[in-house]
Amino acid sequence: MSFWSEYIKDLKNLQKGGAKVYSIGESVLGRPIFCVQIGEGAKKLLAQYAIHAREHITCHLAIMQAKKLLNENINGTVFILPLVNPDGVCLAVDGIKSLNQIDKDLSLIDQHFAFIKKTPPLSIMEINRLKKWLLTENNFPLWKANIRGVDLNVNFDARWATGKQNVFKRGRENFVGAVPESEPETKALVHFTKAIRPHMTISYHSKGEVIYYKFFQTGKFLKRDKQIAKAIATITGYRLASGKGSAGGYKDWCVEKLNIPALTIEVGTDTLSHPIEKEYLDMIARQNQSVLQKSLALLNSFKL
Repeated sequence: MSFWSEYIKDLKNLQKGGAKVYSIGESVLGRPIFCVQIGEGAKKLLAQYAIHAREHITCHLAIMQAKKLLNENINGTVFILPLVNPDGVCLAVDGIKSLNQIDKDLSLIDQHFAFIKKTPPLSIMEINRLKKWLLTENNFPLWKANIRGVDLNVNFDARWATGKQNVFKRGRENFVGAVPESEPETKALVHFTKAIRPHMTISYHSKGEVIYYKFFQTGKFLKRDKQIAKAIATITGYRLASGKGSAGGYKDWCVEKLNIPALTIEVGTDTLSHPIEKEYLDMIARQNQSVLQKSLALLNSFKL
């Protein structure tokens, strides 16, 4: 079973369990970027996962967290985006054949989520050009970028292209893109965030068991965000870090442009290798099983 077909099966089960499942946009190849919405409370939390292709362990974590939330009474609304970079993840897991099966992948949407409007994917000529370039890059299991070689988590308009590890040529990681929000995946996440106006966001990555919360905020905002980060660190057992030298990330954009608390949570110890295997998923899930619930509780207690 391909990664995409397994993912669609998981989404369908979440929908049957009572979650709202819909698309917030599409990837380069036309795969929907799904949102799983749970709850109907006033405080809104957005959690996004697998924006980096090789970090697909976080997509599985998202499904597990969503299942748990469906069995609880939550005081708020949680928007879970399990797979922000679907093309990249499919490439990392299934290799170049993931481009050959795009029509089959999109047909699954017609079967299970027929209400979702789809844009026709790239032409055969465009896909063949992509394949030719991708085959010169290779090493797909360690791929971080989207299918066009843009690292989505340095493509946001937050001191864009000033990060220490930024590069300016497309490839498997760290390419900032031609301009901020050049990619359809980045655009979709920005537009959706602006539309729902969350009170807080969480970005799940791997690895390091660390939580980042800083991005040039000061005063009361820094104090608030550190307090939230410390509370989440207490339940996960992860350490806090500053994240100096990074820029252009989704967390950075939320902090700088929206003035809301935003965390990046890196799961999995540094002793593990990319990509983290599913055998470590249960441990990661235990560490993060109450993160979304605790975040909503903090939002309600802080009156953000």
